Amino acid sequence: MTTTITIANPILHGMHPDPSWIWDDDLRQIVLVTSTFELVPGLPIYVSRDMAHWKHVSDAIDEELARRLLIPFVDDSGGVYAPTLRRIRGKYVIACTIARINGRKAIAEGCSQAELDAAQAAEGNFVLESDSIDGPWRGPFWIEGAEGIDPDIFEDEDGNALQKFARTGASPNAFTSHTVTAYHFSCTDRFEENLKILLKFVFTPYFTDENVEKERGIINQEIRMVEDTPNWEVFVGAYEGLYRNHPVRVSIPGSEESISHITPELLYTCHRAFYSPKNMALVVCGTADFEQVCRMAEEISPKDAPEIGQRHYGERRAEVHQPVVTRKMQVSLPQCMVGFKDEPVPAGESRLRRSLIGDLAVRILCGDTSPLYAKLYEKRLLGRDFDVDYSLIPDGACAILGGESRDPAAVREALERETARLAQEGIEPKLFRRMKNALYGMRLRMLDVPDLYARQEIASVFAGEHYLDFAGLFDTIHAEDVQEMFRRWAQPNRSTMSVVEPK
Repeated sequence: MTTTITIANPILHGMHPDPSWIWDDDLRQIVLVTSTFELVPGLPIYVSRDMAHWKHVSDAIDEELARRLLIPFVDDSGGVYAPTLRRIRGKYVIACTIARINGRKAIAEGCSQAELDAAQAAEGNFVLESDSIDGPWRGPFWIEGAEGIDPDIFEDEDGNALQKFARTGASPNAFTSHTVTAYHFSCTDRFEENLKILLKFVFTPYFTDENVEKERGIINQEIRMVEDTPNWEVFVGAYEGLYRNHPVRVSIPGSEESISHITPELLYTCHRAFYSPKNMALVVCGTADFEQVCRMAEEISPKDAPEIGQRHYGERRAEVHQPVVTRKMQVSLPQCMVGFKDEPVPAGESRLRRSLIGDLAVRILCGDTSPLYAKLYEKRLLGRDFDVDYSLIPDGACAILGGESRDPAAVREALERETARLAQEGIEPKLFRRMKNALYGMRLRMLDVPDLYARQEIASVFAGEHYLDFAGLFDTIHAEDVQEMFRRWAQPNRSTMSVVEPK
């Protein structure tokens, strides 16, 4: 006898974004979870035996867990995104991300600094676990050092790499920035086994139409998310203003149109072009045997590694591309970023030393303990979310300063005026010493965080240096070096402003 089941599309009516599901062998049914953003109860659990009939059995997030996840303190369009459901060692596990936590609101409404620090160190990434789909769910277990949302194309013929890491007890992740793609893990034991998994997956990719299509859907969701995130859009706008042709002006996730053309064949071509040991660095933090790590890397690395072709970043221009870049979004206050275009690091100059000078410059200009920041904060032109950064990019460099402001034009004017003053008058010695000592302390503290240290070391190794050299380089940095940087920023047509305005 044949039974026909008609499955409607969509299988669940209403708002059920980012579905993640497993086949549960014990329960003999499908178990599914979806995003709920700011809604509580959150992360609903559905079950089905036939994909046609679904039952809502529980919610992973109740009021109590929502408070521990800081959901009451998220900004508009924030909350829990992109859950991934797995069954691991008899437990149900959900890996998820909470986005856009408003730190000031959280502290003002009773959140402890320790709670906020834990969420921020994990960039909102957390894990929940339960013995049953009915709950209760334990957590959140924040994943310190994690980046991004749901990196999940890490697989081969034998299955998903994340599943293999889970069996060894390791915590893996991956991220992409403007300049580097990184794969990393942390573990307390079975290091060599985990390193072998990592190296194997990096050097022997497995791309299929199925897993590429699955990842395309995930990335499309991430693209839509970041395009609805004001502080990301204002950041992208800053690079658009600074550069005309440089690829750094393209948003890191790309666009839905751009990723629609990606195929397994294209990914294999990119892998052959860039995933060469000549274009890679391996950093290990801990008590591992150095010689054994080298032997493993040598054994697994391809023997016919291709040469890396010459890179082109477009015609270099001293001036910025656009003085102002404006976007309109659903925000209560404007967000702004002011960028100063600096000169690339010339051949023979230490990139690490330049980055130290740049970090000093942005903190002296308007870091959260600078005189200018205090003035603008007192005038309510800046808030606690105002950030400063100095970035070295291939064939370029820039300073970016920004946050919310009721008057972005006034902030820009104040920054440009202070830059010109510092370029002309120099830096008050007491201020220079204080800022230099603070930056030195911050760089030292990075050594206590293996993940942060590894990232700094990667950047330094690619430049032919080592991060630990910063201690000696600090002694070579004087106020005149920072003043010279301000002089470059103060030249005509060297600044831009990106603004996200309320609709």
